[in-house]
Amino acid sequence: MKKLLAICAIALAIGCTDSSLAPLAGFWDGSFQGSPTDAKQAMRPEWTYKGYLQLYLTGMKFKMHLESDAQVIDINGTWSHKKDKIYVVPKDVVFDDRGGQLLQRPGLKPIDPAVVQKACSQTLIFAYTDNPQQLKGLEITFGPMLGRFVFTKGRE
Repeated sequence: MKKLLAICAIALAIGCTDSSLAPLAGFWDGSFQGSPTDAKQAMRPEWTYKGYLQLYLTGMKFKMHLESDAQVIDINGTWSHKKDKIYVVPKDVVFDDRGGQLLQRPGLKPIDPAVVQKACSQTLIFAYTDNPQQLKGLEITFGPMLGRFVFTKGRE
């Protein structure tokens, strides 16, 4: 009995993880894939966000980095999974508008920073598929667009 308790204590100290998490952890390349909600509004290049999602097993933490021509967003928090769903819960959203209106190219019309921060501060839910390894988010409103985040397993 003492040996069993010792083994359990060592396993807890080392930090055993669920083996089903291994394929989920790591680096995911992706973007926000959406289109304007107003049919008369043309998609603008500065509304295209690309980046990555990194899921860590240690502490079940994540980092998401997104960039457009006008903005950079870094999101940190925790994640969990249940069956084929991943739940990303932001704790910290850091926003950089690359110098704001003073340094923007003429004609650039970025999404309102408050709207971007609001969209990135909510829990994001992704459906996981194995072949190809992909995380496809539920549809959300992201400023003037309706769409979803889509990430594909990339470099490690």
